[in-house]
Amino acid sequence: LADYVESEILLQNGVRKVKYKLDEISDYVKNGFIAMEDRKFYSHNGIDLKRTLGAALNYITKTSSVYGASTITQQVVKNISGDNEVKITRKLAEIIRAMHIEANHGKDEILELYLNTIYLGQGANGVKAAAKVYFGKELDELTLTECAAIAGISKNPYKYDIIRFPEFNKERRATVLMTMRDNEKITESEFQAALKEEVSTENSEKLQSAGKEQSYFVDEVIMSVQEDLMEQKGYSKALANQLLYTGGL
Repeated sequence: LADYVESEILLQNGVRKVKYKLDEISDYVKNGFIAMEDRKFYSHNGIDLKRTLGAALNYITKTSSVYGASTITQQVVKNISGDNEVKITRKLAEIIRAMHIEANHGKDEILELYLNTIYLGQGANGVKAAAKVYFGKELDELTLTECAAIAGISKNPYKYDIIRFPEFNKERRATVLMTMRDNEKITESEFQAALKEEVSTENSEKLQSAGKEQSYFVDEVIMSVQEDLMEQKGYSKALANQLLYTGGL
């Protein structure tokens, strides 16, 4: 894991990807992601057995196309491997790797890696890049509402994109704030104040460098080239991204 951090993670997304130490990341950001993605993060061994069994049953019965059993540790495995295939063999390998990571690394190290690698739309890998892309700010400058807005993106980076679909993100961040309150990570007064606060992307790094239409076009071109590299060269998604952003392609 440590070798991967040094050789791969710091290269992702070019100059936009700069690693943050966990103690430099706001508690609002950390608690927002944990509340929405993995509430038992600090107590499980890499997998949430109840969620995993529920997802397995869901997969067998085909009651939904969304399985949602991955813990934060399992998501770290996906970010490292670039493998997102919906296959039982892939899922079993992911579980074994997640448990191995948990056995050899501390929770804070895992959470730090997760927050530095998670994809949050608009070409932003990691929470630092997301703060810049959407708000033109550093992480320590974000309000509680802005932190919730970023945490809400993770479930669906396209649908909950703050710039493209602010109305969907507003609904999602209300859920993030409510969950943080219910888990006693923020007070009732903080919840009520944050709920009333609107977010603005007028200082967005993305909007400053390119308009919405251009941003969409660039994203589509990158996605197309990425798919070609994966199909024609057999590259993983992670390797294709690295070559596109930092490998000269």
